[in-house]
Amino acid sequence: MDTSTASSRFPLKVSEPVVRAIALEVFVLAGITVLTASLWPALILAVDFALRSIVNPGLSPLRLVARQGLVPLFHAKDRPVFYSPKRFAALIGLTLSLLALAGSLFGARELTVAAAGVLTLFSFLEAAFGFCAGCRIYGFLMRSGVIPIEWCPECVNL
Repeated sequence: MDTSTASSRFPLKVSEPVVRAIALEVFVLAGITVLTASLWPALILAVDFALRSIVNPGLSPLRLVARQGLVPLFHAKDRPVFYSPKRFAALIGLTLSLLALAGSLFGARELTVAAAGVLTLFSFLEAAFGFCAGCRIYGFLMRSGVIPIEWCPECVNL
């Protein structure tokens, strides 16, 4: 359920079950990063968040696994949600995963654990309850006038 806009490589809407399955994958990878301060799960997260927020979400390996493998297992009813706030949330995820990656690369375990810990919490909330912290921040920024309402008029009520 990816409804693309005519002028963009980013979809207008995405499937909520796919988003929540991706969040489950992020939860696992971020949790491994917290427990091990390992470079590899943080690197996978950073690359995937970059693909989903900057390059093209269709290239995301986590999206592919979620869409082809996890969502069919849950038999969840498809529900389209707007992509703009999800993309903003992915940018937050990219920032946090890059911080975790930098901490891992430079031996700053506290930075790695803190950044990956926030990712673990946010992804758990999305996967388990459908609560997107980044989406809430996006809605607040729209209501505050920081993000133009024209970007997603329907998202103002987030």
